[in-house]
Amino acid sequence: MVKPAGQPDSFLTDPNTPSARYNAKTTWEQLLIPDGWTLAKVDRHGEQHWVRPGKDPKDGTSATIGHNGNDALIVFTSSIPWLPEGGYNRFGYYAASKHAGDWKQASQAFLATNEGKPEPVTPIPTPDEMLSMLVDWKTFWSLEHATEEWLAKPLIAKGRQTALFAGAKTGKSWLTLNVTAALATGKPILGQPAQPPIHLLYLDYEMIESDLYERLKLLQQRQRPLLLRRQVQKIQELAWLTSLVLATPDRCRVGYGDNKDKHHQSVL
Repeated sequence: MVKPAGQPDSFLTDPNTPSARYNAKTTWEQLLIPDGWTLAKVDRHGEQHWVRPGKDPKDGTSATIGHNGNDALIVFTSSIPWLPEGGYNRFGYYAASKHAGDWKQASQAFLATNEGKPEPVTPIPTPDEMLSMLVDWKTFWSLEHATEEWLAKPLIAKGRQTALFAGAKTGKSWLTLNVTAALATGKPILGQPAQPPIHLLYLDYEMIESDLYERLKLLQQRQRPLLLRRQVQKIQELAWLTSLVLATPDRCRVGYGDNKDKHHQSVL
């Protein structure tokens, strides 16, 4: 395989490099056939024999793929000025054919395409993080475990996610706003006695400020209990919240990320 002079070997093994991602997303057929190459035969060892553009297959092979099981193009011909004799992986061939052999330029061009954009990586817990997820049975059995804990009984359970379902225009938003406003101001709600106010974040992607004003006025909520924003970029910065309320969840995507205090949070 042809690579830049002095390039460390890690360049060949790191799956996140542009060259490795390009190799993973392409096939030799996708590269060679549009350039005019012809697959002449596949021998008994599974090695592919290719003929360069403009050459009759009867006149012999110009390059092979799969020699000794290696996924590399071995070029024998000296008739292609931009493709010297030698071995190439798919990215090396791409760099030679489209960017005069300049790997840096080829990498930049590939990264500018949709195919070249890195795919989101899901973090994998390290062994230490996984150990912290295990139940300490000695501590577990020494603690008192309440049968149920509520923020707004019987609607919002503490430490859990709650989804409120109902038909359109049946009052879901009114109920949600009423409950969260009462929780934030410490007022009685749903027939339960008043409790100390809690910190919560209410996200609504439909109402404007005048809508909010009218509804809170009708609900007789004159205080300023709610934090209302059109967008929240980093929910991890809001770890002090007791509850997060999504009034329009299909329009909002959030996650607690690395917040370790998930048991203190409730989501409606």
